[in-house]
Amino acid sequence: MAKPLVYRNTATNLPNWDPSNKLHETCARGYAYESDTHFVHFYGYGPPYWTITCGLTVTEIINGSLIDWCQRIFGAEDIEVGSYEVGTISNKLWRPGLLTDHEVSSFISDSDYNRRLSEQAILSLMQRLDDICFYVEPTAHNMNAYGHKIRDLLILSCTEVENICSSLLRLCGLSKAGSRTTTREYFLLKDLSTMSNWQIKLHRHQDAPLFSPFHGWQGSKPTQSLPWYEAYNKVKHDRTGNFHLATLKCAIESVCACLVLYMSQYGPHKLWDTGSQFSATINDSYSVRLEGLDPKTVYVPEINIPPNQRPDLVCYNSVANIKPRAIST
Repeated sequence: MAKPLVYRNTATNLPNWDPSNKLHETCARGYAYESDTHFVHFYGYGPPYWTITCGLTVTEIINGSLIDWCQRIFGAEDIEVGSYEVGTISNKLWRPGLLTDHEVSSFISDSDYNRRLSEQAILSLMQRLDDICFYVEPTAHNMNAYGHKIRDLLILSCTEVENICSSLLRLCGLSKAGSRTTTREYFLLKDLSTMSNWQIKLHRHQDAPLFSPFHGWQGSKPTQSLPWYEAYNKVKHDRTGNFHLATLKCAIESVCACLVLYMSQYGPHKLWDTGSQFSATINDSYSVRLEGLDPKTVYVPEINIPPNQRPDLVCYNSVANIKPRAIST
């Protein structure tokens, strides 16, 4: 299967569609490919999660070129070729285009038990952060506040970051069990995942800044380009000389880093599970979004086109027709 076209929708030219319902504005992203018989288009969203909506699938029998079809029906602009073949994923980490928690779980060789342990660890860190923020309001003016409880949280959350990164390296086949890993190895995960695109806001604290813990991470300086992690390293080995580095900002970023790594592995689907303590706690205090994502890196599903598929332009729900994903080699 070829790679999809990825573009921005600027028009809605669907049969019997209410012209006042400007779908191209609501779902501004478009993804398209050719099957053996039909053109296929999916609508999608941008931030916060870059979701593809298979409930809004458009097909029409092939006539002319795919690019011309996308421009004529959807007003496609900024057309690019996607990074991954239709119906494939590149590794065992979540990326937009994986549509459900079940679909993610089918590719991740990890147990539900380990996932629950990760969630409990993150909840424990967030509870400690809430306790600190009860006494020190996380405003821009207080980001350099430091103390023993803040240092404790920084160390705990950074050891959890190390644990998650080591686990992800093994999951992706980049290290072996028992091997020692450092930020140089952790950096290998950056381009395989969405970790550098996540932004987190403490929305109960209106004056708190945005946090993007892996933004600006550099392979040439894998520790120094993560200020919160470098602070952890220094204060861990020399509290007396570096106590002032264990700041509230570094502690918050390290806790956010744990949440980012969780979502980079499993996706944000658990945040939508209104029946879980994990989602309730996070949604009560945190807002998360993917910013600056390259739309070419969204996974585009492949659907089964039945022999009796209508030849005319039709918009329908194709969720039940999605083919199983394959891991590209």
